[in-house]
Amino acid sequence: MTDKQERIETREINWNKELELFLQADLNKQSYQSAYIVEVKDKKINYRLKEGEKIPVKQLIIEFDEKDLPKHVEAIMRTSNYLYESDKKLTADLINNQLRNYKIEGSQELFIGSKKSFSVVGKIK
Repeated sequence: MTDKQERIETREINWNKELELFLQADLNKQSYQSAYIVEVKDKKINYRLKEGEKIPVKQLIIEFDEKDLPKHVEAIMRTSNYLYESDKKLTADLINNQLRNYKIEGSQELFIGSKKSFSVVGKIK
């Protein structure tokens, strides 16, 4: 099996669509408030899903720079039901609160098919 790779350079990007998975990793929902163990240490916040909770975002890590602006965001997401399983790892790096690059990698497996992996890397010039 060969990996299919595509490279695109463009100025026309629908950022809402491109970064939609990052928006899905938002933990600011009222129902999520008690679902996570929160660890704060050395300009880093780590949200880990508590055992038994059924929320797709399993972990969210945010690292801050010396100005207390986010410099690195990482999220691990998993969805599983009777139709499919999906795992995703999202990472984003920022400089002065401006997105510089992001990566979305993961896999999806339908109950009647084989596991398919994917990876998307974005670099902002």
